[in-house]
Order: sequence, then structure tokens, then C-alpha cells
Amino acid sequence: MFYILLGLLILILLSSEKEHYNHNHVYKQMKNNDMNEKELKTFVILEDKLVSSSNLVEATLLSNKIKETFPNYNFSYHTTYLKRIAEPLKFQHTS
Repeated sequence: MFYILLGLLILILLSSEKEHYNHNHVYKQMKNNDMNEKELKTFVILEDKLVSSSNLVEATLLSNKIKETFPNYNFSYHTTYLKRIAEPLKFQHTS
């Protein structure tokens, strides 16, 4: 039982790191592609609103807006954010 719980904890931690990596990875790609500061700021503001949203409709609209505004980038990690909002109890961390 202990090993199952340990495995789940490791999986959760890796998932969190992966999401964080994806957000940072996209930002770095944008920066490397010489995106101007105004567009970078827009991206960061929209991403922050998406991550902090607890409303599925609002989060979905934000995700779509980000994808439409920055069509050359991969935002597949948004799916994880949307799943967490749709099923908050499933992704709730226990201490």
C-alpha cells in the first residue's frame, strides 16, 4: 500500500513539473522567436488568468483565446488545467 501511495505522489509531482515546464517552454520559445514585449506580456496575463480560474467556461474561453492569439505554439498542457477545473476533487492534493 505504501508503494502505491508513493508512486501516486511521484506521478503527481512529475505532472506538476511537466505543466510548469510547458508554460515556461512556450514562453521561452516565444522569447527565442523574438516576440515583442507587449505580446509576451499578453501571453503571461492570459496564462495567469487561465491557471487561476475556477470556472470551466471562463477557463475554456481563455484557453481558446490564447490558442487563437498565438497559433504557432503548442498549448496541449491546457487540457490538464481544464480537467482540474472540471474535476477538482479528482486532482485535490491531500496533506
